[in-house]
This record gives sequence, structure tokens and C-alpha cells, in this order.
Amino acid sequence: MSDLRAELTEILDEAEWEWLIPHVQRDAVILVALELEFGGCWSSDRQ
Repeated sequence: MSDLRAELTEILDEAEWEWLIPHVQRDAVILVALELEFGGCWSSDRQ
């Protein structure tokens, strides 16, 4: 799991809202708080 953490740390970046607009319009954006620790995965069906 430490390899995953290192990989995500390397590839994640802040985005401009203009870049996200098309994705927000189709409900395909995930926002993550900086305070969160990676503890596993979960999924939720939004309906």
C-alpha cells in the first residue's frame, strides 16, 4: 500500500475550477479534504 500512497502523492495536484466544469456537470468529480488519511476504499452509488 505504501507504493500506492507514493504514486498518488506524486500524481495528485490541485485543479482549476474551469478544468472541472465539464466533469461537475456530469457528476463525475470527487473532492478530497487534505486532512484525510488513506485508510481504504469505499464506494457509494449516488441516485
